[in-house]
Amino acid sequence: HLDLAAMEWLEGAVRDLAAAVVIVSHDRWFLESTATSVLDIGQGRARLWPMGYSAFRRARAEDDAQQAVLAERRREEMERLDRFVTRWRAGTRARQAKSRAKRLERMSPIEAPTREKALSFGFPKTDRPGRVVLEADGLRVGVPDRILVDDAGFTIERGQRVAVVGPNGAGKTTLVETLL
Repeated sequence: HLDLAAMEWLEGAVRDLAAAVVIVSHDRWFLESTATSVLDIGQGRARLWPMGYSAFRRARAEDDAQQAVLAERRREEMERLDRFVTRWRAGTRARQAKSRAKRLERMSPIEAPTREKALSFGFPKTDRPGRVVLEADGLRVGVPDRILVDDAGFTIERGQRVAVVGPNGAGKTTLVETLL
């Protein structure tokens, strides 16, 4: 939960550090600016990708697509062999069927890459708000022993997206809770 200034300092400190660093983070921008390799852990395997985070995501997507094609081809080949063996097992091509049955036994399916579970949630349906969603005039927000905002005024209209930024302890959460 670092503020912007602390995050920028940490990025610089990690980049300038003359040592190996293991970073575990969900912050893609931080990973992009600091990581020189990515260790991808999943499905019981670990694979090291010697590249930055964005390049890793592109390369892994390409690798997953290629793996899915190979898995589909292998599945189709196994089905084709199985149909041949079933059809000709006792017929005129019994020797070929037996040979292909052995080949089919030696083949194993290629696992298609599994998709990561996507986060899903929804916002409750509400009536369409008026043009002005939130309006404040003469707003005063404080905590014991300190005034955070004094005599503030603003209007937020439908469709606007407002970011509340400031250093840790400036009162961002308190302001939003007050507005709610």
